[in-house]
Amino acid sequence: MSMRKLALTGAAAVAFAGLLSAAPAMAFTHHPATPEEIQQTDALNAQALANAQTGTKPNQPTAATMPAPSTAAPAPAAAPAPDSDTTAPDTMTPPATNDTAPTPPPAPPSTNAPTQ
Repeated sequence: MSMRKLALTGAAAVAFAGLLSAAPAMAFTHHPATPEEIQQTDALNAQALANAQTGTKPNQPTAATMPAPSTAAPAPAAAPAPDSDTTAPDTMTPPATNDTAPTPPPAPPSTNAPTQ
């Protein structure tokens, strides 16, 4: 490797390291958070901590978010619609089933045939 390539590689490595170390400093917003934002952040952090300690998932429904169960008897299920040749464009039809067994492949020619 020539001295020039070694110097260019070293300079590129230093520049790359400088970019990596400067990235967190560029993320600073330079404006303070409002008291409402700080309060909301603290509330979200406390909720996440409570979820982590109890082992619940953040999107798992809790008693406060689930609707109350209905005490009314369930309605009877409607009879299925008869099959028809025309289907709505937004419905899918199941693939046709094939009740016949596949035919076996032909046997390969025998290589032990006597030669004349």
